[in-house]
Amino acid sequence: STHAISRKLFLQPGQQSELLASSVQKEFQMLEMHNGNLVGQTLNDGQAQFIVEIREVNDQQVALRLTPEIHFGAFHNEYVPGEGMFQLQTSREKKRLARLQVDADLHQGQILILGPQADQPGSLGHRFFNEQAADKSISKIMMIRLSDFPTGKMKLAAGDTASD
Repeated sequence: STHAISRKLFLQPGQQSELLASSVQKEFQMLEMHNGNLVGQTLNDGQAQFIVEIREVNDQQVALRLTPEIHFGAFHNEYVPGEGMFQLQTSREKKRLARLQVDADLHQGQILILGPQADQPGSLGHRFFNEQAADKSISKIMMIRLSDFPTGKMKLAAGDTASD
């Protein structure tokens, strides 16, 4: 069986938003290279997300940047300064994976597709795009389509599809 989740974002150049890639995983395990050494870590209650940002716009295309992040740990409150006031935000710790960011130039109607490599179980891509159900693993892809960008406003529609 397949199903899709659809979300529409309205972003101006320089604005960011978050796109969820996975549900919360009790133990989000990952390996990284640091100074030539392989380092592993387990992040408790980890959830894969992408920060989506519109970088530039011209008459023909939009420069889109996707940066993967892992949000993990317990929620905590913090006060963030705003326009003449402080706002209370609830957040978790974040691990940004900037070296894995994706930059894409999209024309209206074009689609960017992200997903895991089928032959790499246990990889970071696998963690971002696979869900464990009680009796099976569900692979997903994320499709981002630039649907419209009239003067002054851009509309970015994003959805992901799961299949067996």
